[in-house]
Amino acid sequence: VSEADKKEEASQRLQADARQRIADVTAERDQLQAQLKEMQDNESRRLQELVSEADKKEEASQRLQADARQRIADVTAERDQLQAQLKEMQDNESRRLQELVSEADKK
Repeated sequence: VSEADKKEEASQRLQADARQRIADVTAERDQLQAQLKEMQDNESRRLQELVSEADKKEEASQRLQADARQRIADVTAERDQLQAQLKEMQDNESRRLQELVSEADKK
């Protein structure tokens, strides 16, 4: 085997090794890109879930606030009605007492 043949064989081995290394690195890169895409997809889904949960909580909070405002309005209206009834009762009682006093004074 001549020196030129040895150099050719060595060159072919180096080229084959280089092609194999390129294939290995390319496969590793493709695998890492697939993993990265999966991680990004999972993170995107999780963020969408968190936003959706936050939206639901905000909607629930708004419903609770609206319910509370309505309950306050209802209780306030009921209180005002009861106060009006109480005032009417007191006015009637005061008139009745004045009538009784007036009748007693006449006797």
